[in-house]
Amino acid sequence: MTTPRAPLPSTMLPPPKPLDTSGNAWHGWKTWKSEFTLFSTATQLTKQAQDVQAATLLVVIGEEARKVYSTFTFEAGEDKNTI
Repeated sequence: MTTPRAPLPSTMLPPPKPLDTSGNAWHGWKTWKSEFTLFSTATQLTKQAQDVQAATLLVVIGEEARKVYSTFTFEAGEDKNTI
């Protein structure tokens, strides 16, 4: 069963800047994740279907982080669209 899609709210809130992959990876990820969590809540992204949330994260996180993501492998039964 699929989750019904809620309409995307229009917002004037800018998304977080892309993840900085040049420095301390752990610190950069923690900071970026915190900013994305706030953005997701403020824009009601958390009310959207998981695939919409995952796609938004991948768009916002930036090209360098998407390159890293593209190297991930998922086990049988794991959903790459669950964040």
